[in-house]
Amino acid sequence: MRPSVGPDILMCQMLYIATDRELPEQTRHRLTVQAITADLDAKLAPTFGRPFRRFVGVDGGCSCDFPSLPMPMEYCDGIFQGESEEEREHAVACVRSLMALVSDALESSESVELYPAWADHEALPPKGRIALRVEDVVPEEFFFIERYLYDVRHQ
Repeated sequence: MRPSVGPDILMCQMLYIATDRELPEQTRHRLTVQAITADLDAKLAPTFGRPFRRFVGVDGGCSCDFPSLPMPMEYCDGIFQGESEEEREHAVACVRSLMALVSDALESSESVELYPAWADHEALPPKGRIALRVEDVVPEEFFFIERYLYDVRHQ
């Protein structure tokens, strides 16, 4: 279920996952994997190289709990300075859960693609691409770059 976006609602970050085999809809470690509408799927299709696309949210809502930044940069201490310890721990737990989901999906997919975009900006083309090995992700240091397509593989 996609969160509503209207004049009184803040825009939300949305995370989409694409795989070679369809991921089942599921709730796992606070993550929700959900089907997307046919219209949205058609808009997202040109972005992805993998044929099966789903939405990944947290606690049945949007994807704002995943750490993200609007532009590429290297991790450095203090990058998440404005977050409370509890918020930071939650974000790290979400990344861990996502990487477990990706790792499981890689058992039947050559790669997994992830695309974080603001609600209603999903159809915009990616600003760039980032290749990533799931084993190299350090959850405490990971963050998405908005509207970059992530190609995640095993070593």
